[in-house]
Amino acid sequence: MSELLLYGTEGCHLCDYAEKVIQNVGLAEHVRHLDIAEDPALVAQFGTLIPVILDSSNNEFLSWPFDEQQLIKWLDN
Repeated sequence: MSELLLYGTEGCHLCDYAEKVIQNVGLAEHVRHLDIAEDPALVAQFGTLIPVILDSSNNEFLSWPFDEQQLIKWLDN
């Protein structure tokens, strides 16, 4: 499995929900969390979309809102 990145910010309640979705599908150990607040380019790209999961193998991303079924479907594509 390719590395998955979860873009978010500290204190983001939607990011907390996304983490629960990731845990519920058993992917917590495959996801690296990145706080976009430290990178102006990431803030410009994803600031209004977070939480965002990025698949590092193809640079495709899934932005909030998503649930367990949507996450699994996105990963299968």
